[in-house]
Amino acid sequence: MKILLTNDDGYHAEGLKSLEAALSRDHEVYTVAPLKQMSGSGHSFHLGIPMELIEVGPRSYAMDGSPADCVKSGLFGIFPGVSFDLVISGINDGPNLGHDLYYSGTVAGAREGMFNGLFSIALSIDGWDTKKDFKTRSEFIRVFLKDLLEKSDLETEAYLNINFPAFDIPRGIRVTFPGKRVYKDYIKFENTNEKRFVLIDGDFPAYISLPGSDLDCVQDGYISVTPISADYDNEIMKKKFDYLNRDFYEA
Repeated sequence: MKILLTNDDGYHAEGLKSLEAALSRDHEVYTVAPLKQMSGSGHSFHLGIPMELIEVGPRSYAMDGSPADCVKSGLFGIFPGVSFDLVISGINDGPNLGHDLYYSGTVAGAREGMFNGLFSIALSIDGWDTKKDFKTRSEFIRVFLKDLLEKSDLETEAYLNINFPAFDIPRGIRVTFPGKRVYKDYIKFENTNEKRFVLIDGDFPAYISLPGSDLDCVQDGYISVTPISADYDNEIMKKKFDYLNRDFYEA
């Protein structure tokens, strides 16, 4: 299988290197990753803006762009003639749970793969400012892929957002839904050289406990696997706004 790898921690990150080494044992692996740290970049991409591209190894490139930029470039030009089967983004140094899906560059890398018709996977490990065992998690994914290929339809336009708990030995695996983060953001103001600056910062976020959510699952020591579909059609939400349907509109 031909796999395109990316991340948002940068091409030099331990999580990416570990995953690249593990998956290369069974698959043909290609890598395009950001030249620098791109955490929190979400699904941004540089339309019409040149980005530096550097070859950093066999079938491996770094570029001065976001994870979405990297996936687009990897799929549509950097590796001419290569037809990819799967996109994997990670392994991220830190969790991507609940509302993090909207902010995360890691998740955006997988989402970009889905947008282009490829089944994709985003990978993250819970915990901030902690030493992480990327090698063990990478080996898990190598074995996990074998099971996925045997039992799942990878033609489906979807991605899996997988989060490992901080626990060294997870209690198991659970299929989950995105939970609800509670962010603790704040801003700081700085004045330098007669210019005013604003800095967004925050404390470690909390969450609202919801049984079956990714946040509860990881907190309980399980590996969370959250399937995300490309189908955004929400019948319940549409019914709530059904009163807006009409054949004309008068101010």
